[in-house]
Amino acid sequence: MEKVLDNEFSFKSTDVFVYSKDEKELKEVEIFKTGTYRDKTYTEEDIDEMIANFTLLKDGAVGFQPPVRIGHRSTDDSVKDVSSVIGYITNLYRRGKSLFSDVEITEPDAMEKIKRGTLKNRSSEIGPYEDNQGNLFEKVLWGFGFVDIPQVEGMADVKIFRKDIKDNNEGENMEEIVQLKKEVEELRKVEKELEVLKKENDGFKKENEEFKKAQTDAELLSREEKIDAFAKDGKVIADTTSEKEFVKSLSKEQYAKYCEIKDNQPKLVELDKEAGTGDDKKPADDTSTEEAEKKEAVEKAEELTKRFRKESKQV
Repeated sequence: MEKVLDNEFSFKSTDVFVYSKDEKELKEVEIFKTGTYRDKTYTEEDIDEMIANFTLLKDGAVGFQPPVRIGHRSTDDSVKDVSSVIGYITNLYRRGKSLFSDVEITEPDAMEKIKRGTLKNRSSEIGPYEDNQGNLFEKVLWGFGFVDIPQVEGMADVKIFRKDIKDNNEGENMEEIVQLKKEVEELRKVEKELEVLKKENDGFKKENEEFKKAQTDAELLSREEKIDAFAKDGKVIADTTSEKEFVKSLSKEQYAKYCEIKDNQPKLVELDKEAGTGDDKKPADDTSTEEAEKKEAVEKAEELTKRFRKESKQV
């Protein structure tokens, strides 16, 4: 089945092509896009069907690989044989509304013409394909040819930048490669400098953390020593361990208030030790009065401490 006469679609060339390193392949060649041509509308789904059929026919038993020609197989009697073939399509893919191909160019002369810009406009051949088992594939890319006058407009704005990476001293491409190498070297220098700065920054962070920890440890030790001093002055008679844990939990402002209260409160003495025995005992009335005053002072101090603890928990 070779009915592709009414399904040829030409379009303007992109400015330049992408070459492989060995200059045998063309990469990212745009060969078709969605639109209405000769009263036939092609959608993104149609392009996806072409890609799927390309894979089935190429990888299956048929082994069909669309050719690339100079001119058209279906419109010019002089190019109906293999002599017009200059290569084959190796891959198809869609980007947005356009169909792209990777192409292996087998004829060095044709590649030179492509590089010089003699061959640039492309015309795709699309139609049905029937294999030997009678399986019909409706939308198949038969291939494309390089033509002189394009028919379909709108392709010129797409840019494919040439990357001729052959190691030589000719043309602007070599200058671009040299410039790119310089830029890569500069980027590597910047990366190394950033790595050094990162290590230095990490070192500063570690030193800062260690300094803060030392400050905190010194502050907590100072608070423990303060509790020992209050206990020595008789202003803390409870278990100093619990009192130390309490003051460690306070903020700086709370701790300052706590110390202010303790500094201004009277000593918390145990009354039974202060009462004395034998001849040292004072008259009953004097002893009762003194004990009452001391008890009142102790109660006030304890009340202040309890109130402060309660307020500290609420903050």
